[in-house]
This record gives sequence, C-alpha cells and structure tokens, in this order.
Amino acid sequence: MKFFLIPLAFIFLSYNFTFAQSSKGFPKEYKVLNVKPAITDATIKEADSPHLVVYNPAAKQGKLLFFMPGTGGIA
Repeated sequence: MKFFLIPLAFIFLSYNFTFAQSSKGFPKEYKVLNVKPAITDATIKEADSPHLVVYNPAAKQGKLLFFMPGTGGIA
C-alpha cells in the first residue's frame, strides 16, 4: 500500500503545482487576467511573475475577503 501512495502523492502534487496559476478550466463568461505586479507599481523589480485574476463581470458586486495566511490572523 505504501508503494502505491507515494507515486500517487507525487502525481497529485506535481499536477497541483503545474496548473496552480492556469487560466484553463474557468467558464467562458469569466474574465481571466494575468497582471504583472510591475504594472501596478514601477518600483517592483523582483518577483514580477504575473498574478492570475479571475472574475465574473455579470456577478453582483459583493464583499471581498482578503486573508493573508501566515500572519497570525484568524478567519
């Protein structure tokens, strides 16, 4: 059983890391953007890989929860 779980865990984790910031798989009505941090602030030079932003333009405006894990906060 152990020899079966280790390759399965490896496949799952490698798939998860590969497609974590993929724009595929969202419905067509969703707007998908790749935003580089340097566009928002010209002083950003490092860690400038694009961030994935996905939203539904037809959705009613609601509240936004911004939670940063690792800061000692509680949701």
